[in-house]
Amino acid sequence: MTGTVVAHSDAHRDALPAGAQPTPAAANLYCWPDWSRANPYQRLFHQAIGGSGIVCRGEATINDKWLIDRAGQIDILHFHWPEAI
Repeated sequence: MTGTVVAHSDAHRDALPAGAQPTPAAANLYCWPDWSRANPYQRLFHQAIGGSGIVCRGEATINDKWLIDRAGQIDILHFHWPEAI
């Protein structure tokens, strides 16, 4: 399928058939804060955008060093509400 983007996080690479290479993701997303383990909205959100080729790579650390070190790897920063539900 030419032009199809398939999102694969590092955790899912083992599920690929032997010798297969994942198609690069369209965009790498980091979120802050990452409450996806306890918050169903975040889990559903990450699943839904994965179908568009966007991969949630984990939680962002909001400081200059973290952002500079990953400048070429971050396509999207998604800020959630700061209060826990």
